[in-house]
Amino acid sequence: PVHQFQKTERGWRERLVDVALREEEPDHIKPASSSVEDESALSDEDRVAEAKKRFAAAQNQSTPARKRFADAEDSQSPATAEDGSALFERKPRLRFVLPPDTTPALRTLLNVDPKTGEMVGPNAAALDAASPGDVMEVCPEGMMLAQDIANRIEKCGGAALIIDYGEEGSKDSLRAFRRHKQTHPLSSPGTVDVTADVDFAALREAVNNGLDAMRNMKREAETTASGEEDGRSSSSAADTANPPVAFGPVTQGKFLASMGAAERTVALIEKDTTTDEQAEDLFAALE
Repeated sequence: PVHQFQKTERGWRERLVDVALREEEPDHIKPASSSVEDESALSDEDRVAEAKKRFAAAQNQSTPARKRFADAEDSQSPATAEDGSALFERKPRLRFVLPPDTTPALRTLLNVDPKTGEMVGPNAAALDAASPGDVMEVCPEGMMLAQDIANRIEKCGGAALIIDYGEEGSKDSLRAFRRHKQTHPLSSPGTVDVTADVDFAALREAVNNGLDAMRNMKREAETTASGEEDGRSSSSAADTANPPVAFGPVTQGKFLASMGAAERTVALIEKDTTTDEQAEDLFAALE
């Protein structure tokens, strides 16, 4: 899950999901369905011709309805036919909107002052320099997961390797897939797979700088509660004895090359049992 923020002329605003209503013709005035059972079997020319027929039928059937709907819209009452039935139905749909003011997520994640609306903190200058229309995504759950992993490594030792789709920094990457095709994230809630790229720079900073900030706040709270400076010093030394460090990111190609992908490919190609076709496939895959 990610929070999306967009730069506007009035500063950063959080993208929210809103419910809008659109007018649709009910079934009793919609054009009859096509007699063609399998449109996939039609040629491109036949599809165009079929679409023109449907469009013409819709225009002919809904022209009187459109006029009555226009009159009804002015009076803020639903349009009705002569028999009293509704000519248009109000169907809900989802859309992205930008609120006029700041939101709790904007104030917390981007450090926006709730009173002035201005950004504060070390990243304020870089974020303020963004152009209107720029989008950034923040995943607090991802950063907290990276910190949890780092804390476990600090206590128990070891290392962690995080592999996912993403890059250095953030952009507008929210998208959805349905039946192996990309679609709008709000097109059909509950039936599409929604995803976003991982901001590896945010994960790295959450470990390298975020943990230090959390430790400092914890020490200050403990010191205020106990008032024991000696205990604070010993705790500080223990906390910073072997802190975990995050690196990267690196691309998939560089990672595989550092793991010996080229050497492994050469060894497989040179095997006596490898055919010429297999060797070409291995070489193409390595490229």
